[in-house]
Amino acid sequence: MPKLHARAYSDFTEDALRIEETASVIGCNFTDTRATHLAHRDAIQLIPPSQGQRLQFAAAELCNVKIYGNRIASKGKLQCIFMSDGIARNLRIIGNTLSTQGQHYISIAGLLDGWIEGNIKPDGSYAPILLDPVRLAGEQNVYILSFKDPAYAYRPLPELVDADTLAAGVVRDRRSLRFDPKATYLQHFDLAGFRQALARLDLPREINAYSMAIKQLALRLGK
Repeated sequence: MPKLHARAYSDFTEDALRIEETASVIGCNFTDTRATHLAHRDAIQLIPPSQGQRLQFAAAELCNVKIYGNRIASKGKLQCIFMSDGIARNLRIIGNTLSTQGQHYISIAGLLDGWIEGNIKPDGSYAPILLDPVRLAGEQNVYILSFKDPAYAYRPLPELVDADTLAAGVVRDRRSLRFDPKATYLQHFDLAGFRQALARLDLPREINAYSMAIKQLALRLGK
């Protein structure tokens, strides 16, 4: 398990830190002062392991990541702690101080279980949290609202977020909602069947064709 402790990251033009395996990020400082015009950058981006096959777009899992006591400060639109693809299991985000001019403080797609507690802005107010469903097929935007296997159920908010943060009203939970009219939403998704079928596919290398193939497979295995 890599442990990134008390490291400093400053004035980065791309993502400062990408976590692609089990890791602990503790007491690090992320300072973003120059690149104020650049968007779509993350201080900490979580990416499930792809094994060279873009499996983050096909429900790969990232497990047992701990993000404790870090300070992230941006004068631009930095996304503080961000995950857009794959499944997160036992993700723990605790006691971080976050500041950005953007809208994404803690934004996690695909969180099944874990714990988020005590993440604040510099003024002591609670930092916003956005939870989205598992997304498949990248920008084809196929969202999984529920799974056939109960082991992959989304845990309810009180089992994921501390009571004080919930009481502050800063959590948006969209894991069971249809929030984008242009997206595709699936229920009762057969994840085991999807993975078995995926292993038999000869997937295209080109990213748009790859994403479309993932989408077409997913449509056969959910309602």
